[in-house]
Amino acid sequence: MNILFVTTSNITMNPRLGKELKLALALGYDATVVCFKFDNWSEKFDQDFFAENPTIQVTKISAGRHPFLPWFCSSLFQLISRFVWYMVPSLIVASLANDKRSYLLSKTLKEMKAKPDLIIGHNLGTLAPIWAYSQRNKIPFGFDMEDYHPDELTDAVHEKKRREQIIRSTLKDARYVSCSAELISKKLKSLLKGKGPGLKVVENIFPRDQFVYCNKNNKKLNFVWFSQNISLNRGLEKFIPILQEFDDKIKLTLIGQLNSDIRQTGLLEKDFIEILPPLCQKDLNKKICESDVGLAIEDEKNNENRNLCLTNKIIAYYQAGLYILATDTLAQRAFIVKRQKPGIICKNDGASIRKALNYILTNRAEIRQARRQRFNDARKYCWESKSKKLSQIWKEGINDTE
Repeated sequence: MNILFVTTSNITMNPRLGKELKLALALGYDATVVCFKFDNWSEKFDQDFFAENPTIQVTKISAGRHPFLPWFCSSLFQLISRFVWYMVPSLIVASLANDKRSYLLSKTLKEMKAKPDLIIGHNLGTLAPIWAYSQRNKIPFGFDMEDYHPDELTDAVHEKKRREQIIRSTLKDARYVSCSAELISKKLKSLLKGKGPGLKVVENIFPRDQFVYCNKNNKKLNFVWFSQNISLNRGLEKFIPILQEFDDKIKLTLIGQLNSDIRQTGLLEKDFIEILPPLCQKDLNKKICESDVGLAIEDEKNNENRNLCLTNKIIAYYQAGLYILATDTLAQRAFIVKRQKPGIICKNDGASIRKALNYILTNRAEIRQARRQRFNDARKYCWESKSKKLSQIWKEGINDTE
């Protein structure tokens, strides 16, 4: 039995996909993936992943301008589609307008000779291509929704409508949809109005063995924040000036690709800040275990999806046993409250941030002392446990076609 995974990204920038690929292999499935190649820091980690999992059949499409013709065609089709959609609001036009990689994926899927038993899409740009492939070849498909895509935008009204159209037109025929957060599932259910499959919540958690108990008890309290890119408009602009007020008591470690926009501001040129380059997921998870406090900075005012989603950050901090300083989004508040408050919630304003930091520093001894309990509590919250739900979904999806 073969499962075909499709993404508009790559494995490194879509860690959920990497976990699903490994799960498929562990369950005895043949695994095939169609993804993209990026000429940046992530490509080395992708090569390492496939070297460690050589049985995965992989097709990589260039995301850049080489070769020129596919890139030019996809870019041109996207530009034209954004104008044509107003007159011809079809699914294919909406898909091309939304993501130019949809065209490249459709072209690649049409050229594939081997037919899988199940196809799974990651990222919105895959939806129309895998739906068309599924309809053409009578193969069931599923979709993983890590974010609520229509609400990822702040002011693009027409793009929001296109995204809603893509979701409604395709997911009605899906065998399953896995959502990374309960609030995303509820919002999607409302959009589909019962016209679609059952929605399963499978949170984007990590394997248990990627986290090790660590309690260094350094003189300074070590805060950590990570992302694929360290850039502006991620909340750091508001937090760092306030953290600097306590620079004799704390250290901040940032992990990720440092973008030029934030570098040029000089915001990070502080003695209490340490900047580390991107790490592969397992090394990243082990590294954050060395810290005391994880910063889960989300601004719900940026877009509504920030209010609904659970990021890799807050989940990894929890599994590492860190104390969590989380800004007040609906999803993060629910996460903290449900797990007996392994951290503190604060509003995303200067006074609230300052108050939360004072609380953490005043109670640093108790916070460190409780780390072992937090780490142990999180051991049962792991990919090994949660992925069983996904395993059953795949089994049922494939068996229903036999």
